[in-house]
Amino acid sequence: MAIGLGIAGIAASALIKFAITGSLGGLGGMLAAGFLYLLSISALLAIFRAVIDTARMTLAYCNAGHNPPILRRRDGAIEWLREGGPVLGVLPAASYPAGAIELRPGDCLALFTDGISEAFNAAGEEFGEKRIIQALNQPAGGAEEIRLRIMAAATEFSNGDFHDDATLMIAAMR
Repeated sequence: MAIGLGIAGIAASALIKFAITGSLGGLGGMLAAGFLYLLSISALLAIFRAVIDTARMTLAYCNAGHNPPILRRRDGAIEWLREGGPVLGVLPAASYPAGAIELRPGDCLALFTDGISEAFNAAGEEFGEKRIIQALNQPAGGAEEIRLRIMAAATEFSNGDFHDDATLMIAAMR
Protein backbone atom coordinates (compact mmCIF):
# COMPACT_ATOMS: atom_id res chain seq x y z
CA MET A 1 0.00 0.00 0.00
CA ALA A 2 1.40 3.37 -0.92
CA ILE A 3 1.91 6.09 1.63
CA GLY A 4 0.39 9.26 0.30
CA LEU A 5 -1.76 9.92 -2.71
CA GLY A 6 -1.40 11.22 -6.22
CA ILE A 7 0.32 10.17 -9.41
CA ALA A 8 3.69 9.46 -7.74
CA GLY A 9 2.14 7.10 -5.19
CA ILE A 10 0.10 5.34 -7.86
CA ALA A 11 3.16 4.97 -10.11
CA ALA A 12 5.26 3.60 -7.26
CA SER A 13 2.51 1.14 -6.31
CA ALA A 14 2.25 -0.06 -9.91
CA LEU A 15 6.04 -0.50 -10.11
CA ILE A 16 6.11 -2.53 -6.91
CA LYS A 17 3.10 -4.69 -7.85
CA PHE A 18 4.72 -5.45 -11.21
CA ALA A 19 8.13 -6.19 -9.71
CA ILE A 20 6.99 -8.50 -6.90
CA THR A 21 6.22 -11.83 -8.48
CA GLY A 22 7.05 -15.38 -7.53
CA SER A 23 8.78 -16.08 -4.23
CA LEU A 24 9.36 -13.64 -1.42
CA GLY A 25 13.00 -13.52 -2.45
CA GLY A 26 11.82 -11.24 -5.26
CA LEU A 27 11.12 -8.51 -2.72
CA GLY A 28 14.76 -8.03 -1.75
CA GLY A 29 15.98 -7.97 -5.36
CA MET A 30 13.29 -5.55 -6.40
CA LEU A 31 14.06 -3.14 -3.59
CA ALA A 32 17.51 -2.21 -4.81
CA ALA A 33 16.29 -1.64 -8.37
CA GLY A 34 13.27 0.35 -7.31
CA PHE A 35 14.97 2.49 -4.69
CA LEU A 36 16.38 5.08 -7.11
CA TYR A 37 12.97 5.42 -8.72
CA LEU A 38 11.38 6.02 -5.33
CA LEU A 39 13.99 8.66 -4.54
CA SER A 40 13.41 10.38 -7.87
CA ILE A 41 9.72 10.89 -7.07
CA SER A 42 10.31 11.53 -3.34
CA ALA A 43 8.04 8.65 -2.46
CA LEU A 44 7.93 6.42 0.56
CA LEU A 45 6.23 3.08 0.29
CA ALA A 46 5.11 0.65 2.99
CA ILE A 47 4.51 -2.92 1.82
CA PHE A 48 3.49 -6.12 3.51
CA ARG A 49 3.72 -9.13 1.20
CA ALA A 50 2.64 -12.60 2.20
CA VAL A 51 2.13 -15.97 0.59
CA ILE A 52 -0.17 -18.48 2.30
CA ASP A 53 0.46 -22.12 1.44
CA THR A 54 -2.88 -23.72 2.29
CA ALA A 55 -1.59 -27.26 1.69
CA ARG A 56 1.23 -26.87 4.24
CA MET A 57 -0.64 -24.29 6.40
CA THR A 58 2.30 -21.88 6.37
CA LEU A 59 2.63 -18.17 5.74
CA ALA A 60 5.83 -16.67 4.34
CA TYR A 61 6.04 -12.89 4.53
CA CYS A 62 8.16 -9.77 4.40
CA ASN A 63 7.28 -6.41 5.89
CA ALA A 64 8.68 -3.15 4.51
CA GLY A 65 7.62 -0.57 7.07
CA HIS A 66 3.96 -1.52 7.19
CA ASN A 67 1.96 -1.89 10.40
CA PRO A 68 2.84 -5.38 11.61
CA PRO A 69 -0.16 -7.65 11.04
CA ILE A 70 -1.60 -9.29 14.15
CA LEU A 71 -2.01 -13.05 14.30
CA ARG A 72 -4.43 -14.23 16.97
CA ARG A 73 -3.94 -17.91 17.63
CA ARG A 74 -6.90 -20.15 18.37
CA ASP A 75 -5.80 -20.29 22.03
CA GLY A 76 -5.82 -16.46 22.22
CA ALA A 77 -2.04 -15.97 21.99
CA ILE A 78 -1.05 -12.89 19.97
CA GLU A 79 1.87 -12.63 17.53
CA TRP A 80 2.97 -9.67 15.41
CA LEU A 81 4.49 -10.30 11.97
CA ARG A 82 7.48 -7.96 12.12
CA GLU A 83 10.17 -9.60 9.94
CA GLY A 84 11.37 -7.29 7.19
CA GLY A 85 12.81 -3.80 7.15
CA PRO A 86 12.00 -0.09 6.99
CA VAL A 87 9.65 1.78 4.68
CA LEU A 88 10.93 1.73 1.09
CA GLY A 89 12.60 4.91 -0.07
CA VAL A 90 14.40 5.73 3.19
CA LEU A 91 17.54 3.56 3.45
CA PRO A 92 19.13 2.39 0.18
CA ALA A 93 21.14 -0.41 1.83
CA ALA A 94 18.36 -1.75 4.06
CA SER A 95 17.84 -5.50 4.20
CA TYR A 96 14.42 -7.13 4.18
CA PRO A 97 14.59 -10.63 5.68
CA ALA A 98 11.54 -12.81 5.18
CA GLY A 99 9.64 -14.41 8.02
CA ALA A 100 7.65 -17.62 8.11
CA ILE A 101 5.04 -18.97 10.49
CA GLU A 102 2.94 -22.09 10.81
CA LEU A 103 -0.79 -21.55 10.65
CA ARG A 104 -3.35 -23.63 12.53
CA PRO A 105 -7.11 -24.05 12.26
CA GLY A 106 -8.78 -21.30 14.28
CA ASP A 107 -5.97 -18.76 13.77
CA CYS A 108 -7.00 -15.30 12.60
CA LEU A 109 -4.71 -12.83 10.81
CA ALA A 110 -5.53 -9.10 10.77
CA LEU A 111 -3.75 -6.89 8.24
CA PHE A 112 -4.53 -3.19 8.63
CA THR A 113 -3.35 0.27 7.66
CA ASP A 114 -2.54 2.98 10.16
CA GLY A 115 -5.87 4.60 9.31
CA ILE A 116 -7.42 1.92 11.53
CA SER A 117 -4.94 1.82 14.41
CA GLU A 118 -4.39 5.60 14.45
CA ALA A 119 -8.06 6.60 14.15
CA PHE A 120 -8.76 8.86 17.10
CA ASN A 121 -11.78 9.92 19.08
CA ALA A 122 -12.90 13.39 20.23
CA ALA A 123 -10.58 13.13 23.26
CA GLY A 124 -7.57 12.52 20.98
CA GLU A 125 -7.11 8.88 21.99
CA GLU A 126 -6.00 6.44 19.28
CA PHE A 127 -8.03 3.32 18.49
CA GLY A 128 -4.75 1.38 18.67
CA GLU A 129 -3.73 -2.23 18.32
CA LYS A 130 -5.16 -3.00 21.77
CA ARG A 131 -8.71 -2.39 20.52
CA ILE A 132 -8.04 -4.40 17.34
CA ILE A 133 -6.95 -7.30 19.55
CA GLN A 134 -10.02 -6.87 21.78
CA ALA A 135 -12.26 -7.17 18.70
CA LEU A 136 -10.26 -10.21 17.48
CA ASN A 137 -10.75 -11.86 20.87
CA GLN A 138 -14.54 -11.63 20.78
CA PRO A 139 -16.38 -14.84 19.90
CA ALA A 140 -15.09 -16.06 16.57
CA GLY A 141 -16.97 -15.85 13.32
CA GLY A 142 -15.96 -15.97 9.71
CA ALA A 143 -13.38 -13.57 8.27
CA GLU A 144 -16.04 -11.14 7.00
CA GLU A 145 -17.83 -11.07 10.35
CA ILE A 146 -14.55 -10.31 12.13
CA ARG A 147 -13.67 -7.59 9.60
CA LEU A 148 -17.07 -5.96 10.00
CA ARG A 149 -16.77 -6.12 13.81
CA ILE A 150 -13.38 -4.37 13.81
CA MET A 151 -14.48 -1.76 11.26
CA ALA A 152 -17.64 -1.06 13.26
CA ALA A 153 -15.59 -0.64 16.46
CA ALA A 154 -13.11 1.72 14.75
CA THR A 155 -15.91 3.69 13.09
CA GLU A 156 -17.85 4.08 16.33
CA PHE A 157 -14.66 5.02 18.23
CA SER A 158 -13.68 7.71 15.71
CA ASN A 159 -17.26 8.80 14.96
CA GLY A 160 -16.56 7.75 11.37
CA ASP A 161 -13.89 10.43 10.96
CA PHE A 162 -10.86 8.58 9.61
CA HIS A 163 -7.87 10.85 8.92
CA ASP A 164 -6.03 8.34 6.75
CA ASP A 165 -6.92 5.35 4.61
CA ALA A 166 -8.75 2.77 6.70
CA THR A 167 -8.06 -0.62 5.16
CA LEU A 168 -8.50 -3.94 6.92
CA MET A 169 -8.14 -7.51 5.67
CA ILE A 170 -8.85 -10.62 7.73
CA ALA A 171 -7.73 -14.18 7.00
CA ALA A 172 -9.38 -16.81 9.19
CA MET A 173 -7.87 -20.29 9.05
CA ARG A 174 -10.19 -23.28 8.90
